[in-house]
Amino acid sequence: MKNSKIAIVLILSLLFTSKLFSQSTTDLDEKKGFKDFILGDDYSKWSNDLKFDENVGEKKYYAYTGTCCQQVFQYDLENIILGFKDNKLVIIYLITTKNKSTNTNEFPFLEYVSIKSSFTSLFGKPYEYANDNSGNIISTWNGENVFLTLEEIYLGIKGESDNIYASYKCTILIGLRPNIKSGF
Repeated sequence: MKNSKIAIVLILSLLFTSKLFSQSTTDLDEKKGFKDFILGDDYSKWSNDLKFDENVGEKKYYAYTGTCCQQVFQYDLENIILGFKDNKLVIIYLITTKNKSTNTNEFPFLEYVSIKSSFTSLFGKPYEYANDNSGNIISTWNGENVFLTLEEIYLGIKGESDNIYASYKCTILIGLRPNIKSGF
């Protein structure tokens, strides 16, 4: 009896733990956005807090000027850009404030590592790669309908001889995945 109770607890623990640490792109698809910004939102929901930025193809991009959602986890956001197609929100682009590290050999930087860890807890292990020799690094999570990309952008070494630091920021892109079946 005692062994069967231990076995049940062990099995339940393993099931719970595997759910905790496995990739859940279903959660990414269910979340479908960032805080109050939900992919598919109508333009009219946000129009009072948007400033036109640019057209790219069929999409119109706007800088968000409202007060909502100014942090991702504990990091301040410098910009929020919302992309609309046919008056529906299809892209959410978040840019953290520029940061600096006095450890110029640190890579990747703490902010990127912390945000990536939080996303990994939510959505599982990402696909990660460095895109070139620029010092930038990218992590990507792909759901059935939604993608999430985290990028650390290295801005270089700055400062004077007695105050040298590495400058960087993170960007987060959340969007709807295109229906590739319709194009093949």
